[in-house]
Amino acid sequence: MQSVLLASTMLCGLSVVPAIAQENIKLNTITIEGEGTGEAADSIVAKRSVAASKTDTPLLETPQVVNVVTRKQMDVQGANTVAEALRYTPGVLSDPNGYDVRYDWLYIRGFNSYGTMWLDGLAIAGDPSNYSTPSINPYSLERVEVIKGPASVLYGRTVPGGLVNQVSKRPETTPHREINIGTSAFGGVQSSFDFTGPVTQDGEWSYRLLGQGRNMHTQIDHERDKQFMIAPSLTWAPTKDTSLTMYGYYQRDRPVFNPRFYPATGTLLPNPAGQIPRDVFLGDPDWGGFNRDYYHLGYEFEHEFNENWTIRQNMRYGRSSQDMNLLLVNPAFAYFGAPSSQLERVTAVSDDWTSTFAVDTQAQTKFETGTLDHTVLFGVDYVRGVSSTNFGNSDRSVTVPGD
Repeated sequence: MQSVLLASTMLCGLSVVPAIAQENIKLNTITIEGEGTGEAADSIVAKRSVAASKTDTPLLETPQVVNVVTRKQMDVQGANTVAEALRYTPGVLSDPNGYDVRYDWLYIRGFNSYGTMWLDGLAIAGDPSNYSTPSINPYSLERVEVIKGPASVLYGRTVPGGLVNQVSKRPETTPHREINIGTSAFGGVQSSFDFTGPVTQDGEWSYRLLGQGRNMHTQIDHERDKQFMIAPSLTWAPTKDTSLTMYGYYQRDRPVFNPRFYPATGTLLPNPAGQIPRDVFLGDPDWGGFNRDYYHLGYEFEHEFNENWTIRQNMRYGRSSQDMNLLLVNPAFAYFGAPSSQLERVTAVSDDWTSTFAVDTQAQTKFETGTLDHTVLFGVDYVRGVSSTNFGNSDRSVTVPGD
């Protein structure tokens, strides 16, 4: 860049500025680099969401509160559960019973959403009174979206506080291969892999295969977070206007679990006989267990007839089965009175299963009226959920001496 110096001469109190010759001045080129206004894949902040209106709409134009936890944010937080990923989401109580390796206990604006969760816009197999309700591994997710307030018009049965929609990773045409091994401050090991890319050179077929195996320790002695998950998917896109994605998911949970039902005395309230240690295992590592197997199969189809009309159909069937035998301290049944140094325990047994078949068919059109742009969505969905619940608790029977 060139600079021009202006000189002036004072004559009789007047300032005289000499004329500058008319000539073209060429400035050096300035290049500005940035991410732009679109939503990058590695961005923590989301700018768009499909969940609130089932259309690809900017969050600023969505007339409803939507909180989005992106893949980048989950990685930064090191979240191993959906509940952990939502710990910083306003209006969401993600750990009402403390850290739980089995379930995502979520309260949205004070309403319990257990058993009413969504994945890719379709209801997940679940029942609020059933212990086989699955918890999706967050490594298989691209984002987690929380829609605040009633949303039954678009999704059917929901709680008034809102709903959680989890968005799965899908095949990409850009190759990506990832393998990682990790641990935690409490010990254990966790290994994950994520492979995606084109199957054919023209990109008509693309795939994704991801999975994770874990055997992680927690702050509780003897407790183990054991899980295996694998999720394959395949996309066929014969044209830029048509795509069909077929996918599957299988998850096997075998944790050694310690229920977090601590009494008030000895934790929040003082106990002259001593407080309950935070790392004590209140169950029995040599008896009982928790076994859950969950799988789902489905497809996502989309076709654009022209720039105005698009149709979509999503279908999925999922089933989860669980059996549990636990020894636990439950203040609702057991007794613990200060200054005692003993806790009474009870047994809990359940043998449950639940399944859900869901189909969502949509037709979307876009048009203009004067200076206004409109997006109109028509659709019909069908959901059938079946469950079987068998649960029982024993009376006060077993005691565990305090340390």
